[in-house]
Amino acid sequence: MDLQVQDPDRPSKGILGVCRDIMAEDGIGGFFKGWWAQIVALGASNFIYFYASGMIKVIVISRCGRWLACRRSLAS
Repeated sequence: MDLQVQDPDRPSKGILGVCRDIMAEDGIGGFFKGWWAQIVALGASNFIYFYASGMIKVIVISRCGRWLACRRSLAS
């Protein structure tokens, strides 16, 4: 069951029908396919976000002398 969209020629099974199909084809592990890749991607994006925001804060403080209400251009 690797379809991501509903085929218009087949009737809809609903959520319970889809869950039954997943259990029948892949077992309980079918509900967790792609879990590890998603966790790795989420961890990497969070690391980049917090590292970048921390660096931007350091740059703004070093150029303006404080974090909020910086009126000088950051490009100078």
